Amino acid sequence: MLVLAILIAAPASAISETLTAIPGDDFSMGDAAGDANEKPHQATVAPFRISPHEVTNKEFADFVRATSHVTNPQRSGEGYVWTDKWRSFAKAD
Repeated sequence: MLVLAILIAAPASAISETLTAIPGDDFSMGDAAGDANEKPHQATVAPFRISPHEVTNKEFADFVRATSHVTNPQRSGEGYVWTDKWRSFAKAD
């Protein structure tokens, strides 16, 4: 199983619902059959809070307006798109 989390720091005033606390932990991640940068290794995730519900495009747009958030792809001009694997894609935002 692959779990991908994107953490965005937001002011408490921008959070309108109760978030679920996720404890941090060490875990093994990677895929021996994957690309060279995906080799199995130990990783650590710090504790964080997450919404128990999906975020709609409108909710994310409201968040961006409220916080002036700029995504990493907007900063770098490059993002990633999943096809049969993650692929770099210019101007993905």
